[in-house]
Amino acid sequence: MKDAQNAAPVVRFGTFEANLHSRELRKHGMRIRLEEKPFQILELLLECPGHVVNRQTLREKLWPDTVVGYEHGLNTAVNKLRDLLETPRGVPVSSRPSLGSVIDSLLR
Repeated sequence: MKDAQNAAPVVRFGTFEANLHSRELRKHGMRIRLEEKPFQILELLLECPGHVVNRQTLREKLWPDTVVGYEHGLNTAVNKLRDLLETPRGVPVSSRPSLGSVIDSLLR
C-alpha cells in the first residue's frame, strides 16, 4: 500500500476521488465515510486498475498475521466498498470467482 501513497496522493476514478494520504474518499467533491479495511482494499485495487487483486494478496496485506477466519471480514469489507461505490452505471468493484476483486478500468 505504500507504493500507491508514493505514486500519487490523490487518485481520481469516475466521479470519485481518493486521497491516499488523508485516507478520504469523495464523490462529486463530497466526503464519503469509508472504514479502514474497505479503504485499504480500494487502495490496493487502485494500484492496478483493471487487474484482478487476488484474495490471497488482500489477506496478506489486510490481515498479515491471520491464517484462518479472515474470509468473513474480507467479504464484508469488499461488499461495503462495493455498496459505497455503486453508481448509475453499475458497481465499479467486481469479483472474479475464485480469483479476487478488480476495479473496472473504465472508471480511471
